[in-house]
Amino acid sequence: MIQDIYRNDELLSDNELSIYSVRPEMQDSPSNPTGFELYSDRIKRIYASYELDQRLRIIPGPETKTVNFNHLKEILISKDLA
Repeated sequence: MIQDIYRNDELLSDNELSIYSVRPEMQDSPSNPTGFELYSDRIKRIYASYELDQRLRIIPGPETKTVNFNHLKEILISKDLA
């Protein structure tokens, strides 16, 4: 349940996800380096080119390199060595 509240950006957490805070003044910033961040801040920091959708799933952003799986499948099942 705590993870759901954290993913809704209602809690701040440390890097290890072991200590939580509901105090907004604890949010990490250049002038206040506390180490506590919101879920959305963590996703932006770790996966810079990805975004969160409405259901808080991590999806590729416009500049994220992606693979066309149909093309990859054709390459892998092809018998042509070229």
